[in-house]
Amino acid sequence: MEENKDKETIELKKIIINYFLYWKFFIAVFIVSLIFALLYLIYYPRTYEVMARIQILEDTDLTSLGDVSESMKSFGLGYKMNAGVN
Repeated sequence: MEENKDKETIELKKIIINYFLYWKFFIAVFIVSLIFALLYLIYYPRTYEVMARIQILEDTDLTSLGDVSESMKSFGLGYKMNAGVN
């Protein structure tokens, strides 16, 4: 029965040493994958890039908010605003 136990044991030290023997391979794969990732980020088209210009017109018909804009001016807010809503 002890022979079966010995066959099932894993020698972790041997596995780690075998991986350390191939450290150059791991570094090379890391560098190659990093180069491919950078090339992908540089040359792949940006599909979600959006540029927009919006012009908001002032509504001068709203004179009922004049009191609100005056109180905002007294607090130092909206000193460039007219009597309407921006």
